[in-house]
Amino acid sequence: MWGNKVADNLFDINLLSEAKEDKEAPVHEDFTEKLQQFFDSINIKGTVNKRCVGPVVTVYGFQFPKGVKLPRLSIIREGLADYIPVKDTRLILADIDLITIEILNKKRKEIRLKNIIDTEFSRKFDLNLTILLGLKVNSLPVYLDLTKATPIFLTGTEGSGKTNWIRSVILSIMYRYTPEECKLLMIDPTFGNWAKFGNFPHLLKPVIKDSQKTLETLDWLRSEIWNRINVIFNKSDQNSFESYNKKAKRNGEQTFPYIVCIIDEIAKFMVEHKMLAMNMIEEILLLGKIVGISFIIASRFDTIRRIIPKDLQDTFPSWLTFHMDEDIYPPFRDVHDTWKTLPCGDMLYKAPEHRSIRLHTPFVSDKEFKSVLSFLKKN
Repeated sequence: MWGNKVADNLFDINLLSEAKEDKEAPVHEDFTEKLQQFFDSINIKGTVNKRCVGPVVTVYGFQFPKGVKLPRLSIIREGLADYIPVKDTRLILADIDLITIEILNKKRKEIRLKNIIDTEFSRKFDLNLTILLGLKVNSLPVYLDLTKATPIFLTGTEGSGKTNWIRSVILSIMYRYTPEECKLLMIDPTFGNWAKFGNFPHLLKPVIKDSQKTLETLDWLRSEIWNRINVIFNKSDQNSFESYNKKAKRNGEQTFPYIVCIIDEIAKFMVEHKMLAMNMIEEILLLGKIVGISFIIASRFDTIRRIIPKDLQDTFPSWLTFHMDEDIYPPFRDVHDTWKTLPCGDMLYKAPEHRSIRLHTPFVSDKEFKSVLSFLKKN
């Protein structure tokens, strides 16, 4: 893997289920004419056209003359109610002269992980530590290099798709990277969603299930970060994690594996340990990336503002947000109230200094996940 070489696939792709063959296009109603009528009725000149029919939504574009002053999108969305089903509609000001309108299809196409990671596009994708984020509305996969990404905060209401997304991330890592190349650190102090799967080769430690062990594990992780900083930047002539590992591998010396730390439901831990927890997490989040340690932290949205301090929230410039019923949170000001329109499995991804984008999560069943883990344990 070092030097951007992706490892051979580590498990049989046929352990994953394939999407049921559906030769028909996604079932959708054509709203082009109704949208045009609406914009004409509010005296905004422009043209509506259908831009994309995706597996979950159909996207329309409304092109209008530059310089035209528009009402707020929330007001436009309210006015649309007489023309289209706004409950399932998302509006985005995509450019100074373009509004895009995403409308949920009547019937969505099944999206499975196997169909995504077993593609030529996926096999050619060449980053240091690649994870699959999901599919764009036009069905193209979106990948992220965790070594260059800021820590990800994953949120949404219960049952909105957070756990399924984490499963797809874990499998996309285990499909590409050996346990020697990438380790997973799973912390689940509240629900025990992950402990039921037992141990498996990529786990750095058994799944952490209580708050005190979480504190001890994060303290160990902080020590590991400082040890790596000392070895890589003080005791070697290299200036990055990747260059250090490349040289170490060439010389037959021990390399450091990537570590992806996933904390599922951080709120209970924050309540029990407060300032100690905040200071420790803030430190490891800021320093981990430079030595190959990445973080994905999940929480139900209703706990963020009540329990997690604002200073710590600001440490997470990258957000993945599934369906929410709550009031808007600042990182998503550019999407107005449309996070409420997301069906289960859909999310908004907001990276630093970028607009949020809508992504669809591939479904991964418990049975598929267990099958892959069982295979890796035996091999």
